[in-house]
Amino acid sequence: MARAYTDVSEGDPGDEEELARGLIARKQRGEHVDGDILILLDDLERVGLTETEAYRALDAHRPQSEP
Repeated sequence: MARAYTDVSEGDPGDEEELARGLIARKQRGEHVDGDILILLDDLERVGLTETEAYRALDAHRPQSEP
């Protein structure tokens, strides 16, 4: 089941890097974007883009699960 991103419009195939940078910047500002980061990571994994800079950057900011 596809999940929608918040405040994201359709764009070029390379937009995953722009999305990743935006989410990381928002997280660093203290915004609650963990859910959006997990959604984008899931989508990148689903389409096989785990070797991209966007995936690596987001993976470094992957929310930790609660014990």
